Amino acid sequence: MRLDRRHFVGLGFGAAAGSALGIPAGRLFSQILASADSPLYPPRGKEGHCLSVCAMCPGGCGLRARKIGGRVVKLDGNPLHPVNAGRLCPKGQAGLQSLYHPDRAPGPLHRVGPRGSLASFEKVSWDRALEEIGGKLRAIREEGRPESLVLLRRNGTDIGTRLARRFTEAFGSPNDVPLDRGDEAAAIALHLGQGVRATPVYDLPSADYVLSLGGALLEAWNSPVHTMRAYGAFRQARTGRRGKLVQVEPRLSGTGASADEWIAIRPGTEAIFGFGIAAVLLAEGLYDKEFVADKTTGLEDRHEAGGLIRPGLRSVLEKHFGLEQVAAETGVSVNVILRIAREFAVARRSLAVGSRQGPLLPGRLPDHLAAHTLNALVGNLDQPGGLLVADDVPLAPWPAIRANALTASGRRRPRLDGAGTGDFPLLASDPEQLAEAILAGTPYRAEAMLILGADPLLTSAACDRFTAAVEKVPLVVSFATLPDDTSLYADWILPEAHFLERWDMQTTPPGVPYPAVSLSRPALDKPLHDVRPTAEIFLDLARRVRLEEAFPWKDLPTLL
Repeated sequence: MRLDRRHFVGLGFGAAAGSALGIPAGRLFSQILASADSPLYPPRGKEGHCLSVCAMCPGGCGLRARKIGGRVVKLDGNPLHPVNAGRLCPKGQAGLQSLYHPDRAPGPLHRVGPRGSLASFEKVSWDRALEEIGGKLRAIREEGRPESLVLLRRNGTDIGTRLARRFTEAFGSPNDVPLDRGDEAAAIALHLGQGVRATPVYDLPSADYVLSLGGALLEAWNSPVHTMRAYGAFRQARTGRRGKLVQVEPRLSGTGASADEWIAIRPGTEAIFGFGIAAVLLAEGLYDKEFVADKTTGLEDRHEAGGLIRPGLRSVLEKHFGLEQVAAETGVSVNVILRIAREFAVARRSLAVGSRQGPLLPGRLPDHLAAHTLNALVGNLDQPGGLLVADDVPLAPWPAIRANALTASGRRRPRLDGAGTGDFPLLASDPEQLAEAILAGTPYRAEAMLILGADPLLTSAACDRFTAAVEKVPLVVSFATLPDDTSLYADWILPEAHFLERWDMQTTPPGVPYPAVSLSRPALDKPLHDVRPTAEIFLDLARRVRLEEAFPWKDLPTLL
């Protein structure tokens, strides 16, 4: 039964008329809903609960799924999980909608018609799909072109994503391209400032004063439930102290509306404001002199051989970020800049946060560098209430991949997106440049593309170019559970099992300050459709492509 807007409005009027005539509207809608694939009410049976981990975003919240008669009827947070402590955001609550969605792929699909239409796909068996895909991948590799494989993926710590990356490495391709880049600028700033390439963590609960340079803390931050819990502790959990939040941004966002103070600046001048605050701290001697002297370098000018003077931070700030100059650039008065700088300096635990607007909008590198500079000047690195770097989870490492000559030669080839080389040595990925390289066919052709947890035809910054690029790749495989814009242009859809249908394991989510390992178990006795976990798909593909040595596990439970 198809139910579009016009029919829904008609049914609404019909229900109203039926109620006027004494026909209960609820009975009418019950009959309508009962005609769908899923029954309106769960089957009778015992009530039970199952613990799992939400995968609706990378936040890593623990779940407690309520079941009746074998059907999941409600999702709530696991009160014993350290990330969310029983809370769950609306997106996590809606996980059941994605599980029971009527448009889920029923099984492996092969495109036999024009791209862009679900009607162009036919359902096939897993054995046929994996045999044909594995055969094409094996031919590409054995013909000496392993670098022509591209993995375009989500950012995740789940087993499926980790195995997909391992498959690409063992295949001999350097083209492991994550689409989500929300933490890219912050990670580069941390690398430039401390020599550590990682996602920084902000210890909100222990901070007393937070200066946010355009960060969407309450809208699009890492691990949103964990961040909201941290913000709640920052605001009211400590007796006698309530943290102050100052939001610096051009428009009044949700975070700005909840802040104690919103400072409206000209668009794109967040970094100028931050460096202006840093200049005041140095000019008035309000910085942590002991920390800066013991733990940092580069504050003062350095005299080198031949009379060359390399300017330090103090000279740069004095020359380019004077009070009057910063006020003219940002549109913020000198008095406000001075007041914020002095408040930031005298607070017991001050924390500066860089800009971030979600997984696809990481903010500008100068904004994060300004925040990192402020945290260093007040000595708030690796301190309670400051900027932290989460420890790695101490898991036993997987066996090292023994690269033969073919694998090694492929991995030495330049990446198609140019990230990590040339003009962009610090970038982890550049998906838009990947699309341009595929269209140009340089430095080599892309002959196969695996798309996992990404929808570049909808969410990239160059959707039209990506559409043309995907059409040019001879073999495109999507792992989408629900057909999306990109999967409709693929040659094959290998639907991964829903997170409530599979075993899985996730390690520390981004933005969480302590190492954590979460084990997921399936809430259903068996999947609703003919789907498989991504990890099992890659284990099977590895055998068909003859990469068994790099994948010594017979199945997913053995691997876990």
